[in-house]
Amino acid sequence: LTGREKYNLVRNMCAIRLFVQGKVLDLEVVNTEIDKIFGKLAVMRLKENMVEKKIFCSKFRKIYDETFKSIMKHAPQQK
Repeated sequence: LTGREKYNLVRNMCAIRLFVQGKVLDLEVVNTEIDKIFGKLAVMRLKENMVEKKIFCSKFRKIYDETFKSIMKHAPQQK
């Protein structure tokens, strides 16, 4: 993936995460959340594709799993 594609995926995931938490969303709030999760200047490093793959994938997978579980808690139960 290109850096821009990685950033878009992370941005969308963080936006969904914040939305499920009931937070007010805008680009600055989402970018701040990305920096909080992936480290200072993560937005810039993601866009430039300068992230260490192993560390990035580990953090991404953890946040993805947490977000998925949170979404599923709100999903209607099927019978």
